[in-house]
Amino acid sequence: MSAAPVLDRPTGWATAHPRRTVLVVALLVFAGKVAIAATTYGTNDISHWHDFVLGVRREGPIGIYGIDFVAVDGYLASFYNHPPLMGDILVLVERLDRIGVPWNLSIRTLASAADVATALLVLELVRRRRSLRQAVAAGVLVGVSPVLLAVSGFHGNTDPVFTMLVLLALYLADRRWPAVAGVVVVLATGIKIVPVVVVPAFLVWAWRAGRPVVVRFLAGAAVAFAVTWVPALVLQFSRVLSHVWGYAGSSLSQWGFSQLAHLLGDPGWLSVYAGPGRMLVVAVCALAPAAAVWRWPDRLPLAVAVALAGFLALSPAFGVQYLVWAVAVLYLVDLTWATAYNVAAGAGLIAVYIGWTYNDRGTPFDDARAAPLTSGETWVYLAVWLVLCVAVARAVRDLVAGPGAAGPVAGDLLGRRPDPVAGPADRPGGVGTTQQAGTPGDGPRGDRG
Repeated sequence: MSAAPVLDRPTGWATAHPRRTVLVVALLVFAGKVAIAATTYGTNDISHWHDFVLGVRREGPIGIYGIDFVAVDGYLASFYNHPPLMGDILVLVERLDRIGVPWNLSIRTLASAADVATALLVLELVRRRRSLRQAVAAGVLVGVSPVLLAVSGFHGNTDPVFTMLVLLALYLADRRWPAVAGVVVVLATGIKIVPVVVVPAFLVWAWRAGRPVVVRFLAGAAVAFAVTWVPALVLQFSRVLSHVWGYAGSSLSQWGFSQLAHLLGDPGWLSVYAGPGRMLVVAVCALAPAAAVWRWPDRLPLAVAVALAGFLALSPAFGVQYLVWAVAVLYLVDLTWATAYNVAAGAGLIAVYIGWTYNDRGTPFDDARAAPLTSGETWVYLAVWLVLCVAVARAVRDLVAGPGAAGPVAGDLLGRRPDPVAGPADRPGGVGTTQQAGTPGDGPRGDRG
Protein backbone atom coordinates (compact mmCIF):
# COMPACT_ATOMS: atom_id res chain seq x y z
CA MET A 1 0.00 0.00 0.00
CA SER A 2 1.50 3.33 -1.02
CA ALA A 3 1.61 6.15 1.48
CA ALA A 4 -0.96 8.90 1.17
CA PRO A 5 0.47 12.05 -0.42
CA VAL A 6 1.65 14.84 1.82
CA LEU A 7 -0.26 17.93 0.79
CA ASP A 8 0.10 21.59 1.72
CA ARG A 9 3.58 21.18 3.23
CA PRO A 10 4.65 24.35 5.08
CA THR A 11 6.71 26.52 2.74
CA GLY A 12 6.55 30.04 4.21
CA TRP A 13 6.85 31.74 7.60
CA ALA A 14 3.10 31.70 8.24
CA THR A 15 2.73 27.96 7.69
CA ALA A 16 6.10 27.01 9.15
CA HIS A 17 5.40 29.03 12.30
CA PRO A 18 1.59 29.10 12.50
CA ARG A 19 1.26 29.78 16.21
CA ARG A 20 3.82 32.56 16.20
CA THR A 21 2.18 34.14 13.16
CA VAL A 22 -1.29 34.20 14.70
CA LEU A 23 0.03 35.24 18.12
CA VAL A 24 2.05 38.18 16.74
CA VAL A 25 -0.90 39.45 14.69
CA ALA A 26 -3.33 39.04 17.60
CA LEU A 27 -0.98 40.80 20.04
CA LEU A 28 -0.48 43.75 17.68
CA VAL A 29 -4.23 44.16 17.37
CA PHE A 30 -4.57 43.68 21.14
CA ALA A 31 -2.23 46.65 21.65
CA GLY A 32 -4.46 48.72 19.37
CA LYS A 33 -7.58 47.70 21.29
CA VAL A 34 -6.03 48.66 24.60
CA ALA A 35 -4.98 52.01 23.13
CA ILE A 36 -8.59 52.62 22.04
CA ALA A 37 -9.87 51.55 25.45
CA ALA A 38 -7.43 53.86 27.22
CA THR A 39 -8.32 56.93 25.16
CA THR A 40 -12.12 56.61 24.72
CA TYR A 41 -15.08 56.30 27.05
CA GLY A 42 -16.98 53.65 25.07
CA THR A 43 -20.72 53.12 24.76
CA ASN A 44 -23.58 53.39 27.24
CA ASP A 45 -22.80 49.79 28.25
CA ILE A 46 -19.70 51.20 29.94
CA SER A 47 -22.01 53.40 32.02
CA HIS A 48 -23.87 50.29 33.14
CA TRP A 49 -20.60 48.61 34.10
CA HIS A 50 -19.80 51.66 36.21
CA ASP A 51 -23.12 51.22 38.03
CA PHE A 52 -22.36 47.55 38.57
CA VAL A 53 -18.87 48.29 39.90
CA LEU A 54 -20.42 50.69 42.40
CA GLY A 55 -23.03 48.05 43.22
CA VAL A 56 -20.39 45.40 43.94
CA ARG A 57 -18.51 47.91 46.07
CA ARG A 58 -21.66 48.50 48.10
CA GLU A 59 -23.29 45.04 48.33
CA GLY A 60 -20.74 42.49 47.06
CA PRO A 61 -20.91 40.11 44.07
CA ILE A 62 -24.12 38.40 45.26
CA GLY A 63 -25.86 41.23 47.07
CA ILE A 64 -25.74 43.26 43.85
CA TYR A 65 -28.72 41.25 42.58
CA GLY A 66 -30.83 42.92 45.25
CA ILE A 67 -30.10 46.44 43.99
CA ASP A 68 -32.55 48.24 41.72
CA PHE A 69 -30.31 50.58 39.77
CA VAL A 70 -32.55 53.59 39.36
CA ALA A 71 -30.03 56.40 39.23
CA VAL A 72 -26.64 55.27 40.46
CA ASP A 73 -24.08 57.92 39.54
CA GLY A 74 -26.55 59.56 37.19
CA TYR A 75 -27.13 56.61 34.86
CA LEU A 76 -30.15 54.34 34.52
CA ALA A 77 -29.26 50.62 34.58
CA SER A 78 -32.50 49.07 35.96
CA PHE A 79 -31.07 45.83 37.36
CA TYR A 80 -28.00 43.60 37.36
CA ASN A 81 -28.54 40.97 34.66
CA HIS A 82 -25.21 39.14 34.50
CA PRO A 83 -24.45 35.61 35.78
CA PRO A 84 -22.61 35.15 39.10
CA LEU A 85 -19.08 34.73 37.75
CA MET A 86 -19.18 38.28 36.39
CA GLY A 87 -19.83 39.50 39.94
CA ASP A 88 -16.54 37.96 41.03
CA ILE A 89 -14.77 39.55 38.08
CA LEU A 90 -16.31 42.90 38.98
CA VAL A 91 -14.82 42.58 42.46
CA LEU A 92 -11.39 42.50 40.79
CA VAL A 93 -12.36 45.39 38.48
CA GLU A 94 -13.49 47.41 41.50
CA ARG A 95 -10.22 46.79 43.34
CA LEU A 96 -8.22 47.81 40.28
CA ASP A 97 -10.36 50.94 40.03
CA ARG A 98 -9.44 51.80 43.62
CA ILE A 99 -5.75 51.82 42.73
CA GLY A 100 -6.19 53.88 39.59
CA VAL A 101 -7.01 51.45 36.76
CA PRO A 102 -10.33 52.73 35.35
CA TRP A 103 -13.18 50.24 35.23
CA ASN A 104 -13.84 51.03 31.54
CA LEU A 105 -10.25 50.09 30.71
CA SER A 106 -10.34 46.86 32.74
CA ILE A 107 -13.57 45.58 31.17
CA ARG A 108 -12.32 46.18 27.64
CA THR A 109 -8.83 44.86 28.30
CA LEU A 110 -10.35 41.60 29.57
CA ALA A 111 -12.34 41.21 26.35
CA SER A 112 -9.34 42.16 24.22
CA ALA A 113 -7.12 39.58 25.95
CA ALA A 114 -9.81 36.96 25.34
CA ASP A 115 -9.63 37.77 21.63
CA VAL A 116 -5.93 36.81 21.55
CA ALA A 117 -6.78 33.40 23.01
CA THR A 118 -9.71 33.08 20.58
CA ALA A 119 -7.46 33.56 17.56
CA LEU A 120 -5.06 30.87 18.77
CA LEU A 121 -7.90 28.47 19.59
CA VAL A 122 -9.40 28.92 16.12
CA LEU A 123 -6.00 28.09 14.64
CA GLU A 124 -5.73 24.89 16.68
CA LEU A 125 -9.30 23.75 16.05
CA VAL A 126 -9.25 24.42 12.31
CA ARG A 127 -5.81 22.90 11.67
CA ARG A 128 -7.07 19.54 12.96
CA ARG A 129 -9.86 19.54 10.41
CA ARG A 130 -8.70 21.43 7.33
CA SER A 131 -5.46 22.50 5.71
CA LEU A 132 -2.79 24.34 7.66
CA ARG A 133 -3.03 27.34 5.35
CA GLN A 134 -6.74 27.65 6.06
CA ALA A 135 -6.07 27.30 9.77
CA VAL A 136 -3.51 30.11 9.78
CA ALA A 137 -5.78 32.29 7.67
CA ALA A 138 -8.69 31.65 10.04
CA GLY A 139 -6.60 32.48 13.11
CA VAL A 140 -5.25 35.69 11.56
CA LEU A 141 -8.69 36.82 10.35
CA VAL A 142 -10.13 36.31 13.82
CA GLY A 143 -7.17 38.19 15.27
CA VAL A 144 -7.80 41.23 13.03
CA SER A 145 -11.61 40.96 13.12
CA PRO A 146 -13.21 44.42 12.89
CA VAL A 147 -16.14 43.08 14.94
CA LEU A 148 -13.85 42.11 17.82
CA LEU A 149 -11.87 45.33 17.44
CA ALA A 150 -15.01 47.42 17.81
CA VAL A 151 -16.69 45.43 20.60
CA SER A 152 -13.65 44.53 22.71
CA GLY A 153 -11.66 47.72 22.22
CA PHE A 154 -14.48 50.24 22.18
CA HIS A 155 -17.99 49.00 23.00
CA GLY A 156 -17.24 47.38 26.35
CA ASN A 157 -19.03 44.08 26.92
CA THR A 158 -18.21 40.47 27.75
CA ASP A 159 -19.47 38.63 24.66
CA PRO A 160 -15.87 38.04 23.45
CA VAL A 161 -15.03 36.40 26.78
CA PHE A 162 -17.73 33.75 26.69
CA THR A 163 -17.09 32.94 23.01
CA MET A 164 -13.42 32.36 23.89
CA LEU A 165 -14.44 30.01 26.72
CA VAL A 166 -16.73 28.03 24.38
CA LEU A 167 -13.82 27.54 21.96
CA LEU A 168 -11.56 26.59 24.85
CA ALA A 169 -14.06 23.92 25.89
CA LEU A 170 -13.98 22.53 22.33
CA TYR A 171 -10.19 22.50 22.38
CA LEU A 172 -10.17 20.65 25.72
CA ALA A 173 -12.63 18.12 24.32
CA ASP A 174 -10.26 17.61 21.39
CA ARG A 175 -7.43 16.99 23.85
CA ARG A 176 -9.39 14.43 25.88
CA TRP A 177 -9.67 16.61 29.00
CA PRO A 178 -13.41 16.23 29.64
CA ALA A 179 -13.29 17.30 33.30
CA VAL A 180 -11.68 20.63 32.48
CA ALA A 181 -13.99 21.01 29.48
CA GLY A 182 -16.95 20.64 31.85
CA VAL A 183 -15.52 23.35 34.08
CA VAL A 184 -15.01 25.73 31.16
CA VAL A 185 -18.50 25.20 29.72
CA VAL A 186 -20.01 26.23 33.06
CA LEU A 187 -17.63 29.19 33.32
CA ALA A 188 -18.84 30.37 29.89
CA THR A 189 -22.43 30.44 31.18
CA GLY A 190 -21.13 32.35 34.20
CA ILE A 191 -20.06 35.23 31.95
CA LYS A 192 -23.32 35.51 30.01
CA ILE A 193 -26.29 33.18 29.81
CA VAL A 194 -26.12 32.97 25.99
CA PRO A 195 -23.78 29.90 25.79
CA VAL A 196 -26.48 27.81 27.48
CA VAL A 197 -27.40 26.92 23.88
CA VAL A 198 -24.17 24.90 23.51
CA VAL A 199 -24.52 22.98 26.79
CA PRO A 200 -26.79 20.18 25.43
CA ALA A 201 -24.35 19.49 22.58
CA PHE A 202 -21.47 19.09 25.04
CA LEU A 203 -23.59 16.86 27.30
CA VAL A 204 -24.56 14.60 24.40
CA TRP A 205 -20.96 14.44 23.19
CA ALA A 206 -19.77 13.39 26.66
CA TRP A 207 -22.53 10.77 26.95
CA ARG A 208 -21.72 9.29 23.54
CA ALA A 209 -18.01 9.23 24.36
CA GLY A 210 -18.58 6.66 27.10
CA ARG A 211 -18.97 6.44 30.85
CA PRO A 212 -15.46 7.59 31.89
CA VAL A 213 -15.76 10.73 29.76
CA VAL A 214 -19.29 11.65 30.84
CA VAL A 215 -18.47 11.08 34.51
CA ARG A 216 -15.43 13.34 34.34
CA PHE A 217 -17.26 15.96 32.29
CA LEU A 218 -20.20 16.07 34.71
CA ALA A 219 -17.88 16.11 37.71
CA GLY A 220 -15.99 19.11 36.38
CA ALA A 221 -19.23 20.89 35.47
CA ALA A 222 -20.74 20.15 38.89
CA VAL A 223 -17.75 21.58 40.74
CA ALA A 224 -17.76 24.74 38.63
CA PHE A 225 -21.52 25.13 39.04
CA ALA A 226 -21.27 24.67 42.80
CA VAL A 227 -18.58 27.32 43.10
CA THR A 228 -19.90 29.93 40.68
CA TRP A 229 -23.69 29.51 40.58
CA VAL A 230 -24.92 27.86 43.79
CA PRO A 231 -24.12 30.69 46.28
CA ALA A 232 -26.05 33.22 44.19
CA LEU A 233 -28.93 30.80 43.64
CA VAL A 234 -29.17 30.09 47.36
CA LEU A 235 -29.03 33.72 48.46
CA GLN A 236 -30.73 35.51 45.54
CA PHE A 237 -32.73 32.78 43.79
CA SER A 238 -35.70 34.83 42.58
CA ARG A 239 -33.50 37.71 41.38
CA VAL A 240 -31.09 35.43 39.54
CA LEU A 241 -34.01 33.57 37.97
CA SER A 242 -35.77 36.69 36.74
CA HIS A 243 -32.82 38.98 35.99
CA VAL A 244 -30.43 36.42 34.46
CA TRP A 245 -32.37 33.39 33.22
CA GLY A 246 -35.45 35.43 32.40
CA TYR A 247 -33.64 38.32 30.74
CA ALA A 248 -35.10 38.89 27.27
CA GLY A 249 -32.07 40.64 25.81
CA SER A 250 -31.86 44.10 24.31
CA SER A 251 -35.18 45.69 23.40
CA LEU A 252 -33.77 46.74 20.02
CA SER A 253 -35.61 44.55 17.50
CA GLN A 254 -34.18 45.93 14.25
CA TRP A 255 -32.63 42.62 13.27
CA GLY A 256 -33.45 39.47 11.32
CA PHE A 257 -37.01 38.22 11.33
CA SER A 258 -38.06 41.06 13.63
CA GLN A 259 -36.88 43.62 11.08
CA LEU A 260 -38.59 41.71 8.26
CA ALA A 261 -41.79 41.83 10.32
CA HIS A 262 -41.43 45.60 10.68
CA LEU A 263 -41.15 45.88 6.90
CA LEU A 264 -44.34 43.83 6.58
CA GLY A 265 -46.28 46.13 8.87
CA ASP A 266 -45.70 44.42 12.24
CA PRO A 267 -47.99 41.37 11.82
CA GLY A 268 -49.50 39.76 14.91
CA TRP A 269 -46.97 36.96 15.11
CA LEU A 270 -44.20 39.46 15.92
CA SER A 271 -45.37 39.92 19.52
CA VAL A 272 -45.41 36.13 19.99
CA TYR A 273 -42.00 35.75 18.38
CA ALA A 274 -40.44 38.49 20.52
CA GLY A 275 -42.26 37.31 23.67
CA PRO A 276 -42.79 33.64 24.56
CA GLY A 277 -41.45 32.62 21.15
CA ARG A 278 -37.93 33.53 22.21
CA MET A 279 -37.85 30.45 24.45
CA LEU A 280 -38.70 28.30 21.44
CA VAL A 281 -35.76 29.88 19.63
CA VAL A 282 -33.49 28.96 22.54
CA ALA A 283 -34.83 25.39 22.55
CA VAL A 284 -34.35 24.91 18.80
CA CYS A 285 -30.82 26.33 18.81
CA ALA A 286 -29.84 24.19 21.81
CA LEU A 287 -31.56 20.88 21.07
CA ALA A 288 -31.31 20.55 17.28
CA PRO A 289 -27.47 20.66 17.22
CA ALA A 290 -27.41 18.31 20.24
CA ALA A 291 -29.57 15.84 18.31
CA ALA A 292 -27.03 15.92 15.48
CA VAL A 293 -24.21 15.26 17.96
CA TRP A 294 -26.12 12.20 19.20
CA ARG A 295 -25.82 10.76 15.69
CA TRP A 296 -22.40 12.18 14.84
CA PRO A 297 -20.43 12.83 18.06
CA ASP A 298 -17.37 13.79 16.03
CA ARG A 299 -19.16 16.89 14.74
CA LEU A 300 -19.35 18.71 18.05
CA PRO A 301 -17.49 21.79 16.70
CA LEU A 302 -20.01 22.13 13.88
CA ALA A 303 -22.87 21.69 16.34
CA VAL A 304 -21.48 24.47 18.54
CA ALA A 305 -21.14 26.73 15.49
CA VAL A 306 -24.75 26.05 14.49
CA ALA A 307 -25.97 26.66 18.05
CA LEU A 308 -24.24 30.02 18.58
CA ALA A 309 -24.45 31.44 15.06
CA GLY A 310 -27.97 30.07 14.62
CA PHE A 311 -29.06 31.67 17.89
CA LEU A 312 -27.82 35.02 16.58
CA ALA A 313 -29.61 34.50 13.26
CA LEU A 314 -32.93 33.62 14.92
CA SER A 315 -32.77 35.99 17.88
CA PRO A 316 -35.81 38.30 18.14
CA ALA A 317 -33.80 40.78 20.23
CA PHE A 318 -30.61 42.47 19.14
CA GLY A 319 -27.69 44.46 20.42
CA VAL A 320 -24.82 45.35 18.13
CA GLN A 321 -22.39 43.54 20.45
CA TYR A 322 -24.28 40.29 19.73
CA LEU A 323 -22.49 40.18 16.36
CA VAL A 324 -19.49 38.73 18.23
CA TRP A 325 -21.29 35.42 18.82
CA ALA A 326 -20.77 34.13 15.28
CA VAL A 327 -17.36 35.54 14.33
CA ALA A 328 -15.03 32.82 15.59
CA VAL A 329 -17.28 29.75 15.43
CA LEU A 330 -18.08 30.27 11.74
CA TYR A 331 -14.38 29.77 10.95
CA LEU A 332 -14.79 26.21 12.23
CA VAL A 333 -17.12 25.67 9.29
CA ASP A 334 -15.96 27.64 6.27
CA LEU A 335 -13.32 30.27 5.57
CA THR A 336 -15.09 32.19 2.81
CA TRP A 337 -18.49 32.75 4.40
CA ALA A 338 -16.99 33.33 7.82
CA THR A 339 -14.83 36.08 6.36
CA ALA A 340 -17.77 37.56 4.45
CA TYR A 341 -19.71 37.80 7.71
CA ASN A 342 -16.67 39.09 9.60
CA VAL A 343 -16.10 41.95 7.15
CA ALA A 344 -19.77 42.84 6.61
CA ALA A 345 -20.64 42.83 10.30
CA GLY A 346 -17.48 44.75 11.19
CA ALA A 347 -18.12 47.47 8.63
CA GLY A 348 -21.72 47.86 9.75
CA LEU A 349 -20.75 47.91 13.40
CA ILE A 350 -18.07 50.58 13.01
CA ALA A 351 -20.42 52.72 10.91
CA VAL A 352 -23.08 52.57 13.63
CA TYR A 353 -20.61 53.52 16.37
CA ILE A 354 -19.39 56.50 14.35
CA GLY A 355 -22.98 57.55 13.77
CA TRP A 356 -23.80 57.31 17.46
CA THR A 357 -20.82 59.42 18.49
CA TYR A 358 -21.24 62.04 15.77
CA ASN A 359 -24.91 62.37 16.58
CA ASP A 360 -24.28 62.81 20.29
CA ARG A 361 -20.86 64.05 21.35
CA GLY A 362 -19.42 65.11 18.02
CA THR A 363 -16.30 62.92 18.08
CA PRO A 364 -16.20 59.46 16.46
CA PHE A 365 -15.14 56.62 18.72
CA ASP A 366 -15.21 58.54 21.97
CA ASP A 367 -18.51 58.45 23.87
CA ALA A 368 -21.21 56.59 21.93
CA ARG A 369 -24.82 56.48 23.09
CA ALA A 370 -27.02 53.75 21.60
CA ALA A 371 -29.91 54.90 19.45
CA PRO A 372 -32.37 53.15 17.13
CA LEU A 373 -30.83 52.28 13.79
CA THR A 374 -31.51 54.69 10.96
CA SER A 375 -33.35 53.53 7.85
CA GLY A 376 -30.07 53.11 5.98
CA GLU A 377 -28.46 51.22 8.87
CA THR A 378 -31.37 48.79 9.09
CA TRP A 379 -30.83 47.82 5.45
CA VAL A 380 -27.11 47.36 6.10
CA TYR A 381 -27.86 45.09 9.05
CA LEU A 382 -30.44 43.18 7.03
CA ALA A 383 -27.68 42.46 4.51
CA VAL A 384 -25.37 41.35 7.35
CA TRP A 385 -28.12 39.06 8.63
CA LEU A 386 -28.57 37.51 5.18
CA VAL A 387 -24.84 36.77 4.99
CA LEU A 388 -25.06 35.21 8.43
CA CYS A 389 -28.01 33.07 7.35
CA VAL A 390 -26.06 31.71 4.40
CA ALA A 391 -23.10 30.91 6.67
CA VAL A 392 -25.40 29.16 9.16
CA ALA A 393 -27.01 27.20 6.32
CA ARG A 394 -23.53 26.05 5.31
CA ALA A 395 -22.86 24.95 8.88
CA VAL A 396 -26.16 23.05 9.06
CA ARG A 397 -25.40 21.35 5.75
CA ASP A 398 -22.02 20.15 6.99
CA LEU A 399 -23.48 19.11 10.33
CA VAL A 400 -26.12 16.81 8.83
CA ALA A 401 -24.20 15.66 5.74
CA GLY A 402 -23.27 12.02 5.27
CA PRO A 403 -20.21 10.34 6.86
CA GLY A 404 -16.93 11.99 5.93
CA ALA A 405 -18.51 15.14 4.55
CA ALA A 406 -18.33 17.36 7.62
CA GLY A 407 -14.60 17.55 8.26
CA PRO A 408 -14.07 16.65 11.94
CA VAL A 409 -12.82 13.16 12.68
CA ALA A 410 -14.15 11.00 15.49
CA GLY A 411 -10.65 10.40 16.77
CA ASP A 412 -10.32 14.02 17.89
CA LEU A 413 -13.33 13.94 20.17
CA LEU A 414 -13.85 10.29 20.99
CA GLY A 415 -10.57 8.92 22.21
CA ARG A 416 -7.63 8.83 19.82
CA ARG A 417 -4.98 11.41 20.65
CA PRO A 418 -3.77 13.20 17.50
CA ASP A 419 -0.39 14.76 16.93
CA PRO A 420 -0.47 17.99 18.99
CA VAL A 421 1.80 19.94 16.65
CA ALA A 422 1.44 18.94 13.01
CA GLY A 423 -1.57 20.09 11.03
CA PRO A 424 -3.82 17.58 9.26
CA ALA A 425 -2.12 18.18 5.95
CA ASP A 426 1.33 17.58 7.47
CA ARG A 427 0.84 13.88 8.18
CA PRO A 428 -0.52 11.15 5.91
CA GLY A 429 -3.71 9.53 7.16
CA GLY A 430 -3.81 11.72 10.27
CA VAL A 431 -6.51 13.75 11.92
CA GLY A 432 -8.36 15.84 9.39
CA THR A 433 -8.46 13.12 6.74
CA THR A 434 -11.64 11.38 5.66
CA GLN A 435 -10.17 7.91 5.45
CA GLN A 436 -10.44 5.25 8.12
CA ALA A 437 -7.30 4.22 9.99
CA GLY A 438 -5.40 1.54 8.13
CA THR A 439 -7.33 1.89 4.87
CA PRO A 440 -6.53 3.83 1.72
CA GLY A 441 -8.31 7.12 1.20
CA ASP A 442 -8.21 10.45 -0.46
CA GLY A 443 -6.13 12.28 2.15
CA PRO A 444 -7.00 15.64 3.65
CA ARG A 445 -10.05 17.53 2.50
CA GLY A 446 -7.81 20.49 1.74
CA ASP A 447 -9.19 23.94 1.06
CA ARG A 448 -12.97 24.02 1.38
CA GLY A 449 -13.24 27.76 1.79
